[in-house]
Amino acid sequence: MRKISTIAKSCALTSIISSTLSGCLTHSNMSKQMTILHTDCEMKDVIITDEREDLNSTRKWTAECDGRTYQCNSHEDGFSDCYDITE
Repeated sequence: MRKISTIAKSCALTSIISSTLSGCLTHSNMSKQMTILHTDCEMKDVIITDEREDLNSTRKWTAECDGRTYQCNSHEDGFSDCYDITE
């Protein structure tokens, strides 16, 4: 019985750690995925900076790839867009 309890605790701890880590990585990965939907960039080339969320739940970030800079937005209703702001 004690062995099962130890296994159950290990599984629970692993689950908590996995959930926490995946939560930390989710925003950045989502921003990259949304960026490649609106640009000609590949996932491996996208660098996300200045990621933030407004009071109205709009996420904004700056994406860079292939020498171009994009300002991107993702809205609570699922709409997202990226604009080339390269100078």
